[in-house]
Amino acid sequence: MINWIEYENQKPEVEGNYLASDGKHVDRCYYFVGLEDPWCTADNSPVDEGDITHWAIINLPGESVDTILYMGVMSV
Repeated sequence: MINWIEYENQKPEVEGNYLASDGKHVDRCYYFVGLEDPWCTADNSPVDEGDITHWAIINLPGESVDTILYMGVMSV
């Protein structure tokens, strides 16, 4: 299951690749911390980087990523 995070309420804390959605499409996008326009999409991406509403951590098969722990909301 993908744990989508509403972008307006919580921004990624770490630069890197994430799944991002504009509400209609999903694509892998790069997030830059500290920029006014932080999302970078591929030229052929169906996602408009200015309209991203949700994002999610990418984890590969066999990896387990707890979004709450990753974001530092809850300590281990």
